[in-house]
Amino acid sequence: MNQSSPHEDAAPVALLLDDVEDIVAELLTMFTLRGIPCAGAHSLREALATLRALPSISLVISDIRLRDEAGEDMITLVKMDPDLRQRDFRFVFMTGDVMRFAGQDTIENHPILLKPVHPQRLLELVKGILAPSSDGQ
Repeated sequence: MNQSSPHEDAAPVALLLDDVEDIVAELLTMFTLRGIPCAGAHSLREALATLRALPSISLVISDIRLRDEAGEDMITLVKMDPDLRQRDFRFVFMTGDVMRFAGQDTIENHPILLKPVHPQRLLELVKGILAPSSDGQ
């Protein structure tokens, strides 16, 4: 599990899941520099362990195509976990598989961003998801 460093004292609010370590490191740096503390994982198993260990996380940002896994399986895995299913998670998925997701912009109401993902677009989406709602919910 990778955790952002400049905000080590801040509890992570998002989990970055990608099988490419350099991508996780880059995203950790980008979000941390913008005041969004994150943790990182490179597999579904590691992601689930991180979510169990860090109850402050409410958002999972995942690549869809992982080494031998599918990032969108996190939704089902969380729903099947007796502890995690009690928490309210949001997901953001990223994919380069334009053919598979042509015309589809969500998975179970969670946004899909097609690669290449513009960092500012991802950052705005994440900030919007993490922002407290104006109606107090």
